[in-house]
Amino acid sequence: MKFNLRIVCVAVLFLRIGLHAQDGAMDSLKLALKNAKHDTIRCHILNVMIEAESDDNIWPLYNEQLKKLSEQNLITSKNNKVLYKFYLRVFGSTLNNIGYLAQVNGDLPRAIEYLDKSMKIQEEIGDKAGYAQSLNNIGIVYHTQGNISKELECFLNSVMISHEVGDKVSEANGINNIGAIYKSMGDIPKALDYYRQSLKLLEELGDKKGVAQAINNIALIYDDLGDFNKGMEYHLKSLKIREEISHKKGIAESLNNIGYMYFTKGDSEKAMEYYLRALKIYEDVKSNSGISSMYGNIGSVYERKGDFSSALQYYEKNIKIDEEIGDKHGVSVMLKRMSSSYFHLKDYNKALQLALRSMKISQELGYPESLKSGANILYKIYKAKGDSKNAFLNYKLFNRMQDSLNNQEIQKASIRSQFKIEYDRKEKQARLEQEKKDLISAEEKQKQIMIRNSFIGGFSMVLILAIVILKGFIQNKKKNKVIEAQKLLVEMKQKEIVDSIYYAQRIQKALMPNEKYFEKTLNKLRIKD
Repeated sequence: MKFNLRIVCVAVLFLRIGLHAQDGAMDSLKLALKNAKHDTIRCHILNVMIEAESDDNIWPLYNEQLKKLSEQNLITSKNNKVLYKFYLRVFGSTLNNIGYLAQVNGDLPRAIEYLDKSMKIQEEIGDKAGYAQSLNNIGIVYHTQGNISKELECFLNSVMISHEVGDKVSEANGINNIGAIYKSMGDIPKALDYYRQSLKLLEELGDKKGVAQAINNIALIYDDLGDFNKGMEYHLKSLKIREEISHKKGIAESLNNIGYMYFTKGDSEKAMEYYLRALKIYEDVKSNSGISSMYGNIGSVYERKGDFSSALQYYEKNIKIDEEIGDKHGVSVMLKRMSSSYFHLKDYNKALQLALRSMKISQELGYPESLKSGANILYKIYKAKGDSKNAFLNYKLFNRMQDSLNNQEIQKASIRSQFKIEYDRKEKQARLEQEKKDLISAEEKQKQIMIRNSFIGGFSMVLILAIVILKGFIQNKKKNKVIEAQKLLVEMKQKEIVDSIYYAQRIQKALMPNEKYFEKTLNKLRIKD
Protein backbone atom coordinates (compact mmCIF):
# COMPACT_ATOMS: atom_id res chain seq x y z
CA MET A 1 0.00 0.00 0.00
CA LYS A 2 1.11 3.58 -0.47
CA PHE A 3 2.33 5.12 2.75
CA ASN A 4 0.30 7.59 4.79
CA LEU A 5 2.32 10.03 6.92
CA ARG A 6 -0.28 10.08 9.69
CA ILE A 7 0.85 13.57 10.78
CA VAL A 8 -1.83 15.81 9.33
CA CYS A 9 -2.15 19.51 10.01
CA VAL A 10 -5.61 21.07 10.25
CA ALA A 11 -5.53 22.71 6.83
CA VAL A 12 -4.59 19.49 5.10
CA LEU A 13 -7.14 17.53 7.12
CA PHE A 14 -9.96 19.65 5.77
CA LEU A 15 -8.67 19.17 2.26
CA ARG A 16 -8.55 15.43 2.83
CA ILE A 17 -12.08 15.29 4.24
CA GLY A 18 -13.41 17.07 1.17
CA LEU A 19 -11.35 14.99 -1.21
CA HIS A 20 -14.17 12.74 -2.36
CA ALA A 21 -16.85 15.37 -1.95
CA GLN A 22 -15.83 17.61 -4.84
CA ASP A 23 -14.49 17.11 -8.32
CA GLY A 24 -12.02 19.96 -8.00
CA ALA A 25 -10.31 18.47 -4.95
CA MET A 26 -7.01 17.88 -6.73
CA ASP A 27 -7.04 21.43 -8.08
CA SER A 28 -7.60 22.67 -4.51
CA LEU A 29 -4.66 20.59 -3.32
CA LYS A 30 -2.43 21.97 -6.07
CA LEU A 31 -3.44 25.52 -5.14
CA ALA A 32 -2.79 24.80 -1.47
CA LEU A 33 0.62 23.39 -2.40
CA LYS A 34 1.45 26.51 -4.38
CA ASN A 35 0.42 28.83 -1.51
CA ALA A 36 2.01 26.78 1.30
CA LYS A 37 4.40 28.85 3.42
CA HIS A 38 6.47 26.04 4.89
CA ASP A 39 7.96 22.80 3.58
CA THR A 40 6.32 20.74 6.34
CA ILE A 41 2.93 21.86 5.00
CA ARG A 42 4.05 21.05 1.45
CA CYS A 43 5.02 17.55 2.60
CA HIS A 44 1.57 16.99 4.12
CA ILE A 45 -0.20 18.21 0.99
CA LEU A 46 1.95 16.10 -1.35
CA ASN A 47 1.27 13.04 0.80
CA VAL A 48 -2.49 13.63 0.51
CA MET A 49 -2.13 14.06 -3.26
CA ILE A 50 -0.25 10.74 -3.47
CA GLU A 51 -2.96 8.96 -1.48
CA ALA A 52 -5.76 10.56 -3.50
CA GLU A 53 -4.34 9.90 -6.98
CA SER A 54 -5.11 6.44 -8.38
CA ASP A 55 -3.23 6.88 -11.68
CA ASP A 56 0.05 4.95 -11.37
CA ASN A 57 1.57 7.31 -13.94
CA ILE A 58 0.80 10.46 -11.94
CA TRP A 59 1.18 9.82 -8.21
CA PRO A 60 4.82 8.68 -8.60
CA LEU A 61 5.56 12.22 -9.88
CA TYR A 62 4.19 13.66 -6.63
CA ASN A 63 6.18 11.08 -4.71
CA GLU A 64 9.40 12.11 -6.48
CA GLN A 65 8.64 15.74 -5.65
CA LEU A 66 8.10 14.76 -2.01
CA LYS A 67 11.34 12.77 -2.00
CA LYS A 68 13.40 15.72 -3.29
CA LEU A 69 11.75 18.06 -0.78
CA SER A 70 12.55 15.77 2.14
CA GLU A 71 16.14 15.19 0.95
CA GLN A 72 16.78 18.95 0.74
CA ASN A 73 15.43 19.54 4.24
CA LEU A 74 17.37 16.64 5.72
CA ILE A 75 20.53 18.59 4.86
CA THR A 76 19.32 21.92 6.31
CA SER A 77 17.56 20.60 9.44
CA LYS A 78 20.36 18.51 10.98
CA ASN A 79 20.55 20.80 14.01
CA ASN A 80 16.80 20.57 14.67
CA LYS A 81 16.02 17.08 15.99
CA VAL A 82 12.23 17.39 15.61
CA LEU A 83 12.32 18.63 12.02
CA TYR A 84 15.10 16.22 11.06
CA LYS A 85 13.06 13.27 12.35
CA PHE A 86 9.98 14.53 10.49
CA TYR A 87 11.80 14.82 7.15
CA LEU A 88 13.54 11.47 7.68
CA ARG A 89 10.14 9.89 8.19
CA VAL A 90 8.83 11.56 5.02
CA PHE A 91 11.89 10.34 3.10
CA GLY A 92 11.29 6.80 4.38
CA SER A 93 7.69 6.95 3.22
CA THR A 94 8.77 7.95 -0.31
CA LEU A 95 11.11 4.94 -0.46
CA ASN A 96 8.22 2.74 0.65
CA ASN A 97 6.09 4.17 -2.16
CA ILE A 98 8.83 3.48 -4.73
CA GLY A 99 9.03 -0.11 -3.49
CA TYR A 100 5.25 -0.44 -3.65
CA LEU A 101 5.18 0.79 -7.27
CA ALA A 102 8.01 -1.57 -8.24
CA GLN A 103 6.06 -4.47 -6.72
CA VAL A 104 2.91 -3.47 -8.66
CA ASN A 105 4.96 -3.32 -11.88
CA GLY A 106 6.55 -6.71 -11.24
CA ASP A 107 10.09 -5.40 -10.60
CA LEU A 108 10.59 -7.47 -7.45
CA PRO A 109 14.34 -6.90 -6.86
CA ARG A 110 13.80 -3.13 -6.96
CA ALA A 111 10.74 -3.49 -4.72
CA ILE A 112 12.72 -5.39 -2.06
CA GLU A 113 15.62 -2.92 -2.30
CA TYR A 114 13.48 0.17 -1.62
CA LEU A 115 11.19 -1.44 0.94
CA ASP A 116 14.24 -2.64 2.85
CA LYS A 117 15.71 0.90 2.84
CA SER A 118 12.40 2.28 4.04
CA MET A 119 12.21 -0.26 6.87
CA LYS A 120 15.72 0.61 8.09
CA ILE A 121 14.75 4.29 8.37
CA GLN A 122 11.49 3.46 10.15
CA GLU A 123 13.38 1.22 12.57
CA GLU A 124 15.95 3.98 13.19
CA ILE A 125 13.33 6.60 14.12
CA GLY A 126 11.08 4.16 15.99
CA ASP A 127 8.18 4.44 13.55
CA LYS A 128 6.56 1.10 14.38
CA ALA A 129 3.38 1.77 12.42
CA GLY A 130 5.35 2.62 9.26
CA TYR A 131 7.60 -0.39 9.81
CA ALA A 132 4.54 -2.66 10.00
CA GLN A 133 3.20 -1.23 6.72
CA SER A 134 6.52 -1.80 4.96
CA LEU A 135 6.65 -5.35 6.35
CA ASN A 136 3.23 -5.93 4.86
CA ASN A 137 4.38 -4.62 1.47
CA ILE A 138 7.54 -6.71 1.43
CA GLY A 139 5.43 -9.73 2.42
CA ILE A 140 3.41 -9.18 -0.78
CA VAL A 141 6.68 -9.19 -2.75
CA TYR A 142 7.66 -12.52 -1.23
CA HIS A 143 4.16 -13.81 -2.05
CA THR A 144 4.72 -12.90 -5.70
CA GLN A 145 8.04 -14.74 -5.59
CA GLY A 146 6.39 -17.77 -4.03
CA ASN A 147 8.60 -17.52 -0.92
CA ILE A 148 5.97 -18.67 1.57
CA SER A 149 8.23 -18.81 4.65
CA LYS A 150 9.41 -15.20 4.23
CA GLU A 151 5.92 -14.10 3.33
CA LEU A 152 4.46 -15.62 6.50
CA GLU A 153 7.17 -14.09 8.64
CA CYS A 154 6.48 -10.60 7.27
CA PHE A 155 2.71 -10.79 7.64
CA LEU A 156 2.90 -12.26 11.14
CA ASN A 157 5.28 -9.57 12.37
CA SER A 158 3.25 -6.86 10.63
CA VAL A 159 0.07 -7.99 12.40
CA MET A 160 1.83 -8.23 15.78
CA ILE A 161 3.36 -4.75 15.52
CA SER A 162 0.17 -3.18 14.16
CA HIS A 163 -1.80 -4.69 17.03
CA GLU A 164 0.80 -3.41 19.52
CA VAL A 165 0.63 0.20 18.27
CA GLY A 166 -3.14 0.11 17.74
CA ASP A 167 -2.98 0.53 13.96
CA LYS A 168 -6.12 -1.43 13.12
CA VAL A 169 -5.96 -0.65 9.39
CA SER A 170 -2.52 -2.27 9.00
CA GLU A 171 -3.56 -5.08 11.33
CA ALA A 172 -6.61 -5.77 9.14
CA ASN A 173 -4.44 -5.73 6.00
CA GLY A 174 -2.00 -8.18 7.54
CA ILE A 175 -4.77 -10.54 8.68
CA ASN A 176 -6.27 -10.34 5.20
CA ASN A 177 -2.93 -11.31 3.67
CA ILE A 178 -2.61 -14.26 6.04
CA GLY A 179 -6.02 -15.32 4.74
CA ALA A 180 -4.64 -15.10 1.20
CA ILE A 181 -1.82 -17.46 2.21
CA TYR A 182 -4.27 -20.02 3.51
CA LYS A 183 -6.25 -19.63 0.28
CA SER A 184 -3.14 -20.34 -1.81
CA MET A 185 -2.52 -23.40 0.35
CA GLY A 186 -6.03 -24.64 -0.27
CA ASP A 187 -7.13 -24.28 3.36
CA ILE A 188 -10.44 -22.60 2.55
CA PRO A 189 -11.96 -22.67 6.07
CA LYS A 190 -8.89 -20.94 7.51
CA ALA A 191 -8.81 -18.44 4.65
CA LEU A 192 -12.46 -17.54 5.22
CA ASP A 193 -11.83 -17.23 8.95
CA TYR A 194 -9.02 -14.70 8.45
CA TYR A 195 -10.88 -12.79 5.76
CA ARG A 196 -13.84 -12.43 8.13
CA GLN A 197 -11.57 -11.29 10.97
CA SER A 198 -10.16 -8.64 8.65
CA LEU A 199 -13.67 -7.66 7.55
CA LYS A 200 -14.81 -7.26 11.17
CA LEU A 201 -11.90 -4.94 11.99
CA LEU A 202 -12.51 -2.83 8.89
CA GLU A 203 -16.22 -2.57 9.65
CA GLU A 204 -15.38 -1.37 13.17
CA LEU A 205 -13.14 1.29 11.65
CA GLY A 206 -15.81 2.33 9.14
CA ASP A 207 -13.27 1.81 6.35
CA LYS A 208 -15.66 1.22 3.45
CA LYS A 209 -12.88 0.85 0.91
CA GLY A 210 -11.26 -1.84 3.02
CA VAL A 211 -14.61 -3.50 3.73
CA ALA A 212 -15.31 -3.73 -0.01
CA GLN A 213 -11.91 -5.34 -0.60
CA ALA A 214 -12.44 -7.86 2.22
CA ILE A 215 -15.86 -8.80 0.83
CA ASN A 216 -14.28 -9.11 -2.61
CA ASN A 217 -11.73 -11.56 -1.19
CA ILE A 218 -14.48 -13.66 0.40
CA ALA A 219 -16.24 -13.69 -2.97
CA LEU A 220 -13.07 -15.07 -4.60
CA ILE A 221 -13.10 -17.95 -2.10
CA TYR A 222 -16.58 -18.92 -3.21
CA ASP A 223 -15.44 -18.55 -6.83
CA ASP A 224 -12.72 -21.12 -6.20
CA LEU A 225 -15.25 -23.42 -4.56
CA GLY A 226 -17.43 -23.18 -7.66
CA ASP A 227 -20.32 -21.68 -5.64
CA PHE A 228 -21.50 -19.26 -8.33
CA ASN A 229 -24.52 -17.91 -6.40
CA LYS A 230 -22.62 -17.21 -3.17
CA GLY A 231 -19.67 -15.75 -5.07
CA MET A 232 -21.94 -13.48 -7.08
CA GLU A 233 -23.73 -12.37 -3.89
CA TYR A 234 -20.45 -11.18 -2.36
CA HIS A 235 -19.13 -9.63 -5.59
CA LEU A 236 -22.31 -7.58 -5.90
CA LYS A 237 -22.03 -6.48 -2.25
CA SER A 238 -18.47 -5.34 -2.87
CA LEU A 239 -19.47 -3.57 -6.09
CA LYS A 240 -22.32 -1.73 -4.33
CA ILE A 241 -20.01 -0.33 -1.63
CA ARG A 242 -17.40 0.69 -4.19
CA GLU A 243 -20.05 2.51 -6.21
CA GLU A 244 -21.27 4.28 -3.05
CA ILE A 245 -17.80 5.65 -2.32
CA SER A 246 -16.97 6.21 -6.02
CA HIS A 247 -13.85 4.02 -5.84
CA LYS A 248 -13.34 3.66 -9.57
CA LYS A 249 -10.48 1.16 -9.55
CA GLY A 250 -12.44 -0.94 -7.07
CA ILE A 251 -15.55 -0.79 -9.27
CA ALA A 252 -13.47 -1.94 -12.24
CA GLU A 253 -12.02 -4.80 -10.18
CA SER A 254 -15.50 -5.97 -9.16
CA LEU A 255 -16.78 -5.75 -12.73
CA ASN A 256 -13.79 -7.77 -13.91
CA ASN A 257 -14.38 -10.44 -11.25
CA ILE A 258 -18.08 -10.69 -12.11
CA GLY A 259 -17.12 -10.98 -15.78
CA TYR A 260 -14.71 -13.79 -14.95
CA MET A 261 -17.46 -15.62 -13.04
CA TYR A 262 -19.67 -15.52 -16.14
CA PHE A 263 -16.67 -16.62 -18.23
CA THR A 264 -16.05 -19.70 -16.07
CA LYS A 265 -19.76 -20.48 -16.21
CA GLY A 266 -19.55 -20.44 -20.02
CA ASP A 267 -21.54 -17.22 -20.58
CA SER A 268 -19.11 -15.42 -22.92
CA GLU A 269 -21.54 -12.62 -23.80
CA LYS A 270 -22.08 -11.62 -20.18
CA ALA A 271 -18.35 -11.93 -19.51
CA MET A 272 -17.57 -9.61 -22.41
CA GLU A 273 -20.16 -7.07 -21.20
CA TYR A 274 -18.51 -6.79 -17.78
CA TYR A 275 -14.96 -6.86 -19.18
CA LEU A 276 -15.72 -3.94 -21.48
CA ARG A 277 -17.28 -1.93 -18.64
CA ALA A 278 -14.21 -2.58 -16.49
CA LEU A 279 -11.87 -1.64 -19.36
CA LYS A 280 -13.63 1.72 -19.79
CA ILE A 281 -13.09 2.61 -16.13
CA TYR A 282 -9.46 1.48 -16.13
CA GLU A 283 -8.90 3.68 -19.19
CA ASP A 284 -10.57 6.61 -17.39
CA VAL A 285 -8.29 6.29 -14.35
CA LYS A 286 -5.27 5.49 -16.55
CA SER A 287 -4.45 2.23 -14.77
CA ASN A 288 -2.05 0.44 -17.11
CA SER A 289 -2.06 -2.78 -15.11
CA GLY A 290 -5.89 -2.80 -15.16
CA ILE A 291 -6.05 -2.04 -18.87
CA SER A 292 -3.54 -4.81 -19.55
CA SER A 293 -5.58 -7.36 -17.58
CA MET A 294 -8.76 -6.45 -19.44
CA TYR A 295 -7.08 -6.84 -22.82
CA GLY A 296 -5.98 -10.32 -21.79
CA ASN A 297 -9.44 -11.29 -20.53
CA ILE A 298 -11.21 -9.94 -23.63
CA GLY A 299 -8.70 -11.86 -25.75
CA SER A 300 -9.64 -15.04 -23.83
CA VAL A 301 -13.32 -14.54 -24.71
CA TYR A 302 -12.45 -14.25 -28.39
CA GLU A 303 -10.19 -17.31 -28.14
CA ARG A 304 -13.04 -19.33 -26.63
CA LYS A 305 -15.30 -18.24 -29.46
CA GLY A 306 -12.70 -19.46 -31.97
CA ASP A 307 -11.94 -15.94 -33.17
CA PHE A 308 -8.18 -16.34 -32.80
CA SER A 309 -7.29 -13.32 -34.92
CA SER A 310 -9.24 -10.98 -32.60
CA ALA A 311 -7.81 -12.78 -29.57
CA LEU A 312 -4.27 -12.17 -30.84
CA GLN A 313 -4.98 -8.45 -31.32
CA TYR A 314 -5.92 -8.10 -27.66
CA TYR A 315 -3.07 -10.32 -26.47
CA GLU A 316 -0.59 -8.14 -28.37
CA LYS A 317 -2.05 -5.01 -26.69
CA ASN A 318 -1.71 -6.74 -23.34
CA ILE A 319 1.88 -7.82 -23.83
CA LYS A 320 2.91 -4.36 -25.01
CA ILE A 321 1.76 -2.80 -21.72
CA ASP A 322 3.25 -5.62 -19.61
CA GLU A 323 6.62 -5.07 -21.28
CA GLU A 324 6.39 -1.32 -20.63
CA ILE A 325 5.65 -1.74 -16.92
CA GLY A 326 8.12 -4.60 -16.50
CA ASP A 327 5.63 -7.32 -15.59
CA LYS A 328 7.66 -10.37 -16.62
CA HIS A 329 5.16 -12.89 -15.36
CA GLY A 330 2.40 -11.16 -17.31
CA VAL A 331 4.55 -11.21 -20.46
CA SER A 332 5.18 -14.93 -19.99
CA VAL A 333 1.45 -15.69 -19.65
CA MET A 334 0.53 -13.63 -22.72
CA LEU A 335 3.23 -15.28 -24.83
CA LYS A 336 1.73 -18.67 -23.95
CA ARG A 337 -1.77 -17.50 -24.86
CA MET A 338 -0.56 -16.08 -28.16
CA SER A 339 1.29 -19.34 -28.82
CA SER A 340 -1.94 -21.26 -28.15
CA SER A 341 -3.86 -19.07 -30.62
CA TYR A 342 -1.23 -19.54 -33.36
CA PHE A 343 -1.27 -23.26 -32.59
CA HIS A 344 -5.03 -23.35 -33.29
CA LEU A 345 -4.41 -21.37 -36.47
CA LYS A 346 -1.88 -24.11 -37.34
CA ASP A 347 0.96 -21.60 -37.56
CA TYR A 348 3.28 -23.94 -35.63
CA ASN A 349 6.48 -22.03 -36.30
CA LYS A 350 5.06 -18.80 -34.82
CA ALA A 351 3.52 -20.77 -31.97
CA LEU A 352 6.88 -22.40 -31.22
CA GLN A 353 8.76 -19.11 -31.32
CA LEU A 354 6.37 -17.54 -28.77
CA ALA A 355 6.27 -20.63 -26.57
CA LEU A 356 10.07 -20.74 -26.34
CA ARG A 357 10.18 -17.04 -25.37
CA SER A 358 7.60 -17.72 -22.70
CA MET A 359 9.53 -20.74 -21.39
CA LYS A 360 12.75 -18.70 -21.12
CA ILE A 361 11.03 -16.12 -18.89
CA SER A 362 9.36 -18.87 -16.86
CA GLN A 363 12.75 -20.47 -16.23
CA GLU A 364 14.11 -17.09 -15.06
CA LEU A 365 11.20 -16.66 -12.66
CA GLY A 366 11.24 -20.30 -11.59
CA TYR A 367 7.47 -20.74 -11.20
CA PRO A 368 6.64 -24.48 -11.47
CA GLU A 369 3.08 -23.74 -12.57
CA SER A 370 4.33 -21.49 -15.36
CA LEU A 371 6.95 -24.07 -16.39
CA LYS A 372 4.31 -26.78 -16.38
CA SER A 373 1.92 -24.87 -18.69
CA GLY A 374 4.83 -23.83 -20.94
CA ALA A 375 6.02 -27.43 -21.25
CA ASN A 376 2.49 -28.51 -22.08
CA ILE A 377 2.09 -26.10 -25.02
CA LEU A 378 5.60 -26.97 -26.28
CA TYR A 379 4.76 -30.68 -26.10
CA LYS A 380 1.66 -30.10 -28.26
CA ILE A 381 3.55 -27.95 -30.80
CA TYR A 382 6.48 -30.38 -31.16
CA LYS A 383 4.06 -33.28 -31.45
CA ALA A 384 2.12 -31.45 -34.21
CA LYS A 385 5.39 -30.67 -36.00
CA GLY A 386 6.41 -34.34 -35.75
CA ASP A 387 9.42 -33.58 -33.52
CA SER A 388 9.14 -36.63 -31.24
CA LYS A 389 12.39 -35.97 -29.37
CA ASN A 390 11.51 -32.46 -28.20
CA ALA A 391 7.92 -33.49 -27.65
CA PHE A 392 9.14 -36.24 -25.30
CA LEU A 393 11.55 -33.87 -23.49
CA ASN A 394 8.77 -31.38 -22.83
CA TYR A 395 6.44 -34.17 -21.80
CA LYS A 396 9.07 -35.19 -19.20
CA LEU A 397 9.40 -31.56 -18.09
CA PHE A 398 5.63 -31.34 -17.79
CA ASN A 399 5.58 -34.40 -15.50
CA ARG A 400 8.55 -33.14 -13.50
CA MET A 401 6.85 -29.82 -12.89
CA GLN A 402 3.67 -31.67 -11.95
CA ASP A 403 5.69 -33.66 -9.37
CA SER A 404 7.28 -30.42 -8.17
CA LEU A 405 3.85 -28.89 -7.70
CA ASN A 406 2.74 -31.97 -5.79
CA ASN A 407 5.84 -31.65 -3.60
CA GLN A 408 5.03 -27.99 -3.12
CA GLU A 409 1.62 -29.00 -1.88
CA ILE A 410 3.28 -31.28 0.66
CA GLN A 411 5.66 -28.45 1.57
CA LYS A 412 2.74 -26.07 1.90
CA ALA A 413 1.00 -28.50 4.23
CA SER A 414 4.19 -28.66 6.35
CA ILE A 415 4.58 -24.88 6.32
CA ARG A 416 0.90 -24.50 7.11
CA SER A 417 1.38 -26.72 10.15
CA GLN A 418 4.50 -24.81 11.25
CA PHE A 419 2.77 -21.53 10.58
CA LYS A 420 -0.21 -22.54 12.69
CA ILE A 421 2.06 -23.48 15.60
CA GLU A 422 4.04 -20.24 15.24
CA TYR A 423 0.97 -18.08 14.84
CA ASP A 424 -0.79 -19.76 17.76
CA ARG A 425 2.33 -19.19 19.86
CA LYS A 426 2.51 -15.53 18.93
CA GLU A 427 -1.22 -15.14 19.33
CA LYS A 428 -0.97 -16.70 22.81
CA GLN A 429 1.94 -14.41 23.62
CA ALA A 430 -0.04 -11.40 22.42
CA ARG A 431 -3.03 -12.55 24.45
CA LEU A 432 -0.88 -12.97 27.58
CA GLU A 433 0.67 -9.56 27.06
CA GLN A 434 -2.77 -8.07 26.59
CA GLU A 435 -4.02 -9.84 29.73
CA LYS A 436 -1.02 -8.44 31.60
CA LYS A 437 -1.82 -4.97 30.31
CA ASP A 438 -5.48 -5.46 31.23
CA LEU A 439 -4.45 -6.60 34.74
CA ILE A 440 -2.17 -3.58 35.20
CA SER A 441 -4.95 -1.39 33.84
CA ALA A 442 -7.47 -3.00 36.22
CA GLU A 443 -5.10 -2.55 39.17
CA GLU A 444 -4.50 1.04 38.20
CA LYS A 445 -8.22 1.55 37.81
CA GLN A 446 -8.83 -0.04 41.23
CA LYS A 447 -6.14 2.20 42.72
CA GLN A 448 -7.78 5.22 41.15
CA ILE A 449 -11.16 4.11 42.52
CA MET A 450 -9.64 3.71 46.00
CA ILE A 451 -8.01 7.13 45.76
CA ARG A 452 -11.25 8.59 44.52
CA ASN A 453 -13.27 6.88 47.27
CA SER A 454 -10.73 7.98 49.91
CA PHE A 455 -10.94 11.50 48.60
CA ILE A 456 -14.72 11.40 48.56
CA GLY A 457 -14.77 9.87 52.08
CA GLY A 458 -12.28 12.40 53.43
CA PHE A 459 -14.04 15.25 51.69
CA SER A 460 -17.37 14.03 53.06
CA MET A 461 -15.99 13.92 56.62
CA VAL A 462 -14.53 17.39 56.26
CA LEU A 463 -17.82 18.57 54.83
CA ILE A 464 -19.83 17.00 57.70
CA LEU A 465 -17.40 18.46 60.25
CA ALA A 466 -17.67 21.84 58.57
CA ILE A 467 -21.46 21.58 58.67
CA VAL A 468 -21.37 20.62 62.39
CA ILE A 469 -19.00 23.50 63.17
CA LEU A 470 -21.11 25.89 61.11
CA LYS A 471 -24.27 24.68 62.80
CA GLY A 472 -22.62 25.08 66.22
CA PHE A 473 -21.37 28.49 65.21
CA ILE A 474 -24.87 29.52 64.11
CA GLN A 475 -26.39 28.14 67.33
CA ASN A 476 -23.72 29.87 69.46
CA LYS A 477 -24.32 33.03 67.54
CA LYS A 478 -28.02 32.73 68.26
CA LYS A 479 -27.29 32.02 71.97
CA ASN A 480 -24.92 34.95 72.10
CA LYS A 481 -27.60 37.14 70.58
CA VAL A 482 -30.09 35.96 73.25
CA ILE A 483 -27.53 36.49 76.01
CA GLU A 484 -26.69 39.89 74.59
CA ALA A 485 -30.39 40.71 74.46
CA GLN A 486 -30.91 39.47 77.99
CA LYS A 487 -27.83 41.35 79.17
CA LEU A 488 -29.09 44.47 77.46
CA LEU A 489 -32.48 43.98 79.07
CA VAL A 490 -30.91 43.53 82.53
CA GLU A 491 -28.75 46.55 81.93
CA MET A 492 -31.80 48.51 80.89
CA LYS A 493 -33.71 47.32 83.94
CA GLN A 494 -30.77 48.16 86.18
CA LYS A 495 -30.56 51.56 84.54
CA GLU A 496 -34.28 52.05 85.10
CA ILE A 497 -33.92 51.12 88.80
CA VAL A 498 -30.90 53.38 89.27
CA ASP A 499 -32.66 56.14 87.41
CA SER A 500 -35.69 55.63 89.71
CA ILE A 501 -33.53 55.86 92.81
CA TYR A 502 -31.85 59.03 91.50
CA TYR A 503 -35.28 60.45 90.67
CA ALA A 504 -36.59 59.63 94.18
CA GLN A 505 -33.55 61.23 95.70
CA ARG A 506 -34.13 64.32 93.62
CA ILE A 507 -37.74 64.41 94.78
CA GLN A 508 -36.71 63.92 98.39
CA LYS A 509 -34.13 66.67 98.08
CA ALA A 510 -36.70 68.85 96.48
CA LEU A 511 -39.46 68.11 99.01
CA MET A 512 -37.47 67.82 102.22
CA PRO A 513 -35.51 71.11 103.03
CA ASN A 514 -32.64 70.91 105.49
CA GLU A 515 -32.69 72.01 109.25
CA LYS A 516 -30.97 75.38 108.62
CA TYR A 517 -33.67 76.25 106.22
CA PHE A 518 -36.34 75.48 108.83
CA GLU A 519 -34.44 77.38 111.59
CA LYS A 520 -33.96 80.45 109.37
CA THR A 521 -37.59 80.43 108.48
CA LEU A 522 -38.73 80.19 112.13
CA ASN A 523 -36.44 83.11 113.12
CA LYS A 524 -38.02 85.29 110.43
CA LEU A 525 -41.43 84.47 111.77
CA ARG A 526 -40.38 85.38 115.36
CA ILE A 527 -39.05 88.78 114.36
CA LYS A 528 -42.33 89.61 112.61
CA ASP A 529 -44.20 88.84 115.74
